[in-house]
Amino acid sequence: RRDYGKGSIRRRETKRGARYDAQIYLGVDPISGKPRFQSKSHTSEKAAERWLREQRSSGMAGTPSTSATVGRLLAEWLEVQRHRVEVSGTISQSTLSWYSGAIRRHLDPKLGHLEAAKVTASEIAAFLTDRQQSGGPGGRPLGKSSIRQLTIILRAVFAHAVAEGWIDRSPMDRVELPRVDATKSRERVWPIAEVRRFLDHTADTPLGPLWRVLALTGLRRGEALGLTWADVSLPDIGQPALEVRRTYVVVDGRAEFSKPKTERSRRRVPIDEGTAAILGELRADQRLAFGADWRPDFSVFARPDLAPWNPNVVTRTFQRTAGELGLDPIGPHGLRHSVATELGEQGVPLTVVSRLLGHSSVRVTGDVY
Repeated sequence: RRDYGKGSIRRRETKRGARYDAQIYLGVDPISGKPRFQSKSHTSEKAAERWLREQRSSGMAGTPSTSATVGRLLAEWLEVQRHRVEVSGTISQSTLSWYSGAIRRHLDPKLGHLEAAKVTASEIAAFLTDRQQSGGPGGRPLGKSSIRQLTIILRAVFAHAVAEGWIDRSPMDRVELPRVDATKSRERVWPIAEVRRFLDHTADTPLGPLWRVLALTGLRRGEALGLTWADVSLPDIGQPALEVRRTYVVVDGRAEFSKPKTERSRRRVPIDEGTAAILGELRADQRLAFGADWRPDFSVFARPDLAPWNPNVVTRTFQRTAGELGLDPIGPHGLRHSVATELGEQGVPLTVVSRLLGHSSVRVTGDVY
């Protein structure tokens, strides 16, 4: 794997004598995902070495010039995040995919052309307000959580640029974030009565057990879809609970198993007797269908062919059913928010809610809710 800013020199023979081809790696383009290079041929090795040094000092790599664009900062930062996935494993592939998608859909089209050293806090604030009010591609306004995530990326990108000496200071230090409409924020959750109505209506559908688990445990969609029967403790083998060990998520348009979002996402989540009974029936039906071929590593929430439900299909089914019932289209993740909101209103300590949801810290839980 090449490191950003790393250069190389290759000698080749021509009819006019030796040539020295210098090449420097500029990271991966955040839009196309393809590696980028700058190269030039020289008549001597010393000239090639001098050219590489000049590119590094003038902004072709490593320490960009003051005219570098925000798009260039985004590309460099995204390359660092790819390194974290490939080498250190400190973030998941699904998180990287989300970063890449956010840059491609929202950040680069609107901010990429701006000169990094001159971008202002007001320009950043105007961008965030625009995303909140008119949304991105498709025109759907972004919610509180999405605005927060874009803000996190921008803070990280500009902080990295300051640390690398690309810019003197981060415009994010002076950004006044847009106010979140409280009415729109409340639409992201359902009152407990609406959750019960949705669960009652879908109890006998193929995805009914999944909806109940999401609504009563606060698991993420991918965490629930990643469960196998080996991860499920029912009354016959101990205290009813679910062990979150992996996720089933969409990465770059393809569904695949992945590691949990953070170390704290690996957790044991207790379940109530009613949910345990429903899962027990689901397991019994699956055992009956497959007989001696049944194994504990079969997915809990699977189609008849045992393949896990595609996460995007799950979301579309949820939203379609919610629409039929006249409920706000909060999406499956909205059930997680509904659980957290209900627990908070009941006075459950934030530390307990954070542990249940598998957040990386209590601060994250407080920021979101």
